Amino acid sequence: MKFDDVIGQEFAVKVLKHSIGSDAVSHAYLFAGLEGVGKTTTALAFAAALNCEHRAEDGDSCGECWSCRAITEARHPDVELIAPETEQTKIDQMREMRRRAMFPPIRSPWKVLVLERAETLNDDSASAILKILEEPPSYAVLLLLTRNMSLALSTIVSRCQVVRFRQSSADVLRAALQERFNIDEEKADFLSRYTEGRVGEAISLLEDEAFFARRDAILNLAQLAASAEKPLALRLAEEFRKSCAPSDKPKKKGKSAPAAGAEDDAEASAKSGRREIRQGLDSLVLWYRDLLSLALLGPDAPVINLDKREDLAKALPSVSRERTRSALASLTWAKRALAGNANPQLITEVVMMRILRG
Repeated sequence: MKFDDVIGQEFAVKVLKHSIGSDAVSHAYLFAGLEGVGKTTTALAFAAALNCEHRAEDGDSCGECWSCRAITEARHPDVELIAPETEQTKIDQMREMRRRAMFPPIRSPWKVLVLERAETLNDDSASAILKILEEPPSYAVLLLLTRNMSLALSTIVSRCQVVRFRQSSADVLRAALQERFNIDEEKADFLSRYTEGRVGEAISLLEDEAFFARRDAILNLAQLAASAEKPLALRLAEEFRKSCAPSDKPKKKGKSAPAAGAEDDAEASAKSGRREIRQGLDSLVLWYRDLLSLALLGPDAPVINLDKREDLAKALPSVSRERTRSALASLTWAKRALAGNANPQLITEVVMMRILRG
């Protein structure tokens, strides 16, 4: 895990390398940026550089010493990744983090604690770590990651050095995907544009073998919707949900497993299903965006779904510009409603009724 592994975050990497090189490491950082832009990768690369046994002159880790390998394999005793157990980071988690931070590192110079989704801290859980943010042990570095800095508590933000993360350009991400994963240009170009420069999301989709099959099924439904009428809305909504269904079911617990295990599986399955529905909505958004691009700029207009250009051209005569804009507005509403924990079945049924013509 090295800074060289971080894609498209040159500014953040420069800031962190400078803090190491100038011996001015802060004891609390807030990494702020959209989900999937590389905050966790950068946090682990920073931890590796801090604790590397053979650090390079430019401030990067060697990637080969015991400490670097242990961080890459998630087994370093002095580097810990902490994720919220629920939609809120619990006060007990923060008390435990505070307690662990007080123990000196076991094998390395620095103890690094990485707290994911700092925006899920509430007043109580944030209060539990304020003192350690103000007066941390000399050997501790706290890295707080947030998807939305406006949701992070001001008491937390004011006690951290803020490092902002931005989406990578499509060109940078496309080139990196081709180089590192040996995929063709068309696939790399699609992923870079589909994820809007979020490298973590692009890599996740690249490793998800079922994603492209789900996308094909959803775009086939989009073509059907071009000529379908409202009476078919509920049926198409059901087909949409089936197309989005995760291919891998949660592993079943043994018969002797406690009830809590079953609840955990159910919760994981529900979260996974919502993620796939969000991806399905994203696919529809890009389909209609491509249709609008073709309608406005002609048959040679740039599109994201390069491999679907012929299908888009066939669907174009059946979908007016006004209807395309309306569909995009409805899909934007659906994505926001899903993010607000609304019922996925209700969302998909309403959005399909809005998309289909009367």
